[in-house]
Amino acid sequence: MGHRGRTGDPLHSIRASLRCGYEMLRDKQKHRLESVFADDAHAVVEVTWSVYQNVIEAYQNKDRVLGKQQLLKVIE
Repeated sequence: MGHRGRTGDPLHSIRASLRCGYEMLRDKQKHRLESVFADDAHAVVEVTWSVYQNVIEAYQNKDRVLGKQQLLKVIE
């Protein structure tokens, strides 16, 4: 992207939100994510974030069998 880490970079403004679970985000953070993901240039980041959210969900599952099934889907 060139100048990653600068204030004008949209990915720089959402870097903390990318590390949180979606259910933990505030409405303003969700809106920022959606606006950044609307740009096709950030599709790779969106896909990676989606996989990360699936992994978080699988590890938080109280039923170990269902959690393992969720992780196997992610791996496949």
